[in-house]
Amino acid sequence: MAALNQLIQLGKLNRLVASVGFPAFSALNITAPFLTKAGLRFAMAGDGMPHIPAMIGTVPSPEPYVMVDITVNLLKTLGLVAAFQAQQQADSFLGPCTVRPDVTTGLQPWSLFNVTIENPREQDYAGTDAGYPLLLRGYYPINSDYYP
Repeated sequence: MAALNQLIQLGKLNRLVASVGFPAFSALNITAPFLTKAGLRFAMAGDGMPHIPAMIGTVPSPEPYVMVDITVNLLKTLGLVAAFQAQQQADSFLGPCTVRPDVTTGLQPWSLFNVTIENPREQDYAGTDAGYPLLLRGYYPINSDYYP
């Protein structure tokens, strides 16, 4: 049995640094005080390098981007929810944003483009849940070495 290396620093998580920032809409910036304990959820969708079937194998074809869904679990008790509602009613397009993960080292912030307000997720109005889960959607550029 191999011995574990006890000298590896495993790092730490910090939920207080997770955030979403919008350069064109600073009033909509999302930081920890505006979130429920569920925080942010970040989900990429689609293949970065789909394989096209051929007679004896596959041919990879790089995608220039993947779609990203961000679920932000806002506190419905704060004014940021009303600001997002008003923005969605006026114009759902937010443009670029930066998503910072809950780590102090390791993962770098994600720069997303053409971010839009999609729709709030299911909500509980029974007085027992302070959450307002809001779906944002944009794209993340990938495979930059393949494109001029």
